[in-house]
Amino acid sequence: MRPKQFKFVGFCGMAVLLVAALFLMQNQDRSSASARIRVGDTKSTVTSLLGKPTTVFTNALTSLKYGGEVWAYGKKFDWNTAMNGGFPFKLRLVAPERGDFLVVFGADGVVTRLQVPESK
Repeated sequence: MRPKQFKFVGFCGMAVLLVAALFLMQNQDRSSASARIRVGDTKSTVTSLLGKPTTVFTNALTSLKYGGEVWAYGKKFDWNTAMNGGFPFKLRLVAPERGDFLVVFGADGVVTRLQVPESK
């Protein structure tokens, strides 16, 4: 391997490690902040603690199941699934993914329920 190729491979490896570290830090920050969310909190309080949700569900099916507007916080990419040959991207087209932290809001815009669905 030539020196230029070696530098490029090393740079790519470092970039992947940096992105992975950022994802891990974001999930860790959210889990500690999620412990401070309480029933009765407003949307602005939730956003200030957890940031923008990964996905917001306002469709009728999700509203019926969870009892209101649902904000899902979770991974967009699953490394374990990718390493096992599965589809690693979390699309959340109609409903939250397993393992998402869910914040459910009532019609008045305050938290009515918090939920972490069971893991796989």
